[in-house]
Amino acid sequence: MKTLKIIALVVFGIIGLFLLVCLFLPKNVHTEAIGVIKAPASLVFEQVNNFKNWEKWSPFQEDSTMKYEYQGPESGVGCKVLWTSEKSGNGSQTITESIPYSFLKTDLDFMEQGSAFSVYTFEQQGDSTIMRWSTDMLDLGYPLGRFMGLFMNGMMQPYYKKGFEKLNSILSAMPKIEVSIQQLEKRNALLIKDSAMVNDIGAKMGELFGELSAFMATNKIEMAGYPYCIYYSWDYSKPFVMECAIPVTAKVSKTTGRIQFREFQPTKVAKTVHLGSYESTAKTHESMGVYLSTNKLENSGFPWEVYVTDPTTEPDTSKWVTEIYYPIK
Repeated sequence: MKTLKIIALVVFGIIGLFLLVCLFLPKNVHTEAIGVIKAPASLVFEQVNNFKNWEKWSPFQEDSTMKYEYQGPESGVGCKVLWTSEKSGNGSQTITESIPYSFLKTDLDFMEQGSAFSVYTFEQQGDSTIMRWSTDMLDLGYPLGRFMGLFMNGMMQPYYKKGFEKLNSILSAMPKIEVSIQQLEKRNALLIKDSAMVNDIGAKMGELFGELSAFMATNKIEMAGYPYCIYYSWDYSKPFVMECAIPVTAKVSKTTGRIQFREFQPTKVAKTVHLGSYESTAKTHESMGVYLSTNKLENSGFPWEVYVTDPTTEPDTSKWVTEIYYPIK
């Protein structure tokens, strides 16, 4: 009996000491890490400044039960992501400060688990970027939350490291594009506007170009260049809205059905060339977007792709040439 009392006193003493120590532990905990990303600061910043990009590089994406909802603008201040997870709980993250291409701050709300904020800084040095990533956990619960705070920095370091590694992997795979600024002359085209889900775009393009070609053959209209598509929207969860066009040598006064004639005015454009399959053009578009942002070039319309290679005569997709144009001011 005496032994049990001693054991009980020891246990209560340890608990009391634990509670006392936790009382003096900080409510807020700061963690941080520094990584070297082998890419320009503008590219690194754009990956962090848009939460949809996080699906490719964030070290916290390995929870298969996690589901996301995006709100607000595509990027920058007000961009918000909400998540639900059976394993990790629910929460949200919002960009509250965004200074291209040097600083970013986000507020995190872990619901019943508390709140935090993260700060990202980007400093370009040569061809690389020094990225500092910090997280401040706020109002940690007493006593377990504060006690876990003692180990928070050690627990976060592997996540920081994995995030830096993924960013390096993604950005090193991004195509290095060459861009030229050109002034296009006035041009004419026959076109059809339609939409299709991303997996059906190839079939839809075949349908539209076939319809245009048949109309031109019937009416003896001469082709003036390679076929192309103007893209008005490209949300992968919704149908892509596009306009398939074939340039023609002269004005067409009469059209039928959904076929339209349009005269395009002289346009200043940024042009690059993509080599490879149509499915892989997304990375080149992403690189073009970064190029425009980095060089402070403002869009003045919707981009289009010119299909230089006829896929019916060249089966090797690695040899397909696609010219990509962005109208600029």
